[in-house]
Amino acid sequence: SNTIARAIQHAESAVSLEPDLPFAHFALGRLLSRRFIGDLEGAHAAFERAIALDPNYTDAYAFASIVQITEGRAEEGLETIEEACARNPVPPYWYFMPLGLGHYLLGEYEAAEAALTELLDRNPNFLNAMRILMAIYGQTDRADDAQWLAFEYEALGSPATITELLNATNVEYAPYRAAIAEGLKLAGLPD
Repeated sequence: SNTIARAIQHAESAVSLEPDLPFAHFALGRLLSRRFIGDLEGAHAAFERAIALDPNYTDAYAFASIVQITEGRAEEGLETIEEACARNPVPPYWYFMPLGLGHYLLGEYEAAEAALTELLDRNPNFLNAMRILMAIYGQTDRADDAQWLAFEYEALGSPATITELLNATNVEYAPYRAAIAEGLKLAGLPD
């Protein structure tokens, strides 16, 4: 749409006007990584540039990690988000999303659960974390816990069917989507 094209134009001109401003690159990366644009390569390059200009720009690491994970590189993404947490001793709640997702996709369910539980302690209505936590419960044989979480999820106004949960997730990489679907199925959620 026109609005999106304009937004990209503004972000790109900010970068050319202030090529040494980490935030300009970060803003461009945020925009390009959005689902409705989905230029993950461009987004990743922009986050890398922001980090090169400011090695302590931890939000840029965090978003870079999300891009890496959704592209199918969970190990790399996990290293990136761990770097962000190492550089930011008080990481914001949303850093725990790529942390939890990365661990989940690598089959490290305990670490995944710890990260997402921490996130939900700080922000109880974070639907993305709830979706992956349901899958973790499926993988760890706790359908009852998944059921309770599904009730909570639906109480927040979203249907907890496998189809709807997968539609809402931003992970496009097929093997990862399949891993999430598998967890949700094992959790006993309806199709």
